[in-house]
Amino acid sequence: MKKKKSKLKINPIDAVVIAVVVLLTLIFILGTTIKKSETGTPMLLTVEITDQNQISLIQKEAEKSGSVYLNSVNKPVQVVKVEKNGDKLDIQVLGQGEISNGTYIFNGARVLIGQKAEIHSGYFAQGYIKDVKEAK
Repeated sequence: MKKKKSKLKINPIDAVVIAVVVLLTLIFILGTTIKKSETGTPMLLTVEITDQNQISLIQKEAEKSGSVYLNSVNKPVQVVKVEKNGDKLDIQVLGQGEISNGTYIFNGARVLIGQKAEIHSGYFAQGYIKDVKEAK
């Protein structure tokens, strides 16, 4: 008996489809396994709240809050310290950033001293950026 040889023929369209599927699968696997590294160094940013109505409403909630969002950036930062100084409330948060040539980058966004800032969590507060410095 003669054995028949099977000839596997792949047309060019099938080869392209297979290559695209394999490529997309590799991109998906690499995209889910490789995490983006945090850039910068740990930075402390202080937001000063001056509105007395806000202070009376949020102070207790701010003191127990762990993570918050700053200025609508969808990456949380950690509340380090909440301190009342006279009639002002200072909320200090910790995130990644850098100081370069007098420019402050905090949590992926450029910030300025005196710039309006918003903190979102279980509460909402508006204030001004008082200080930015490297965490030690």
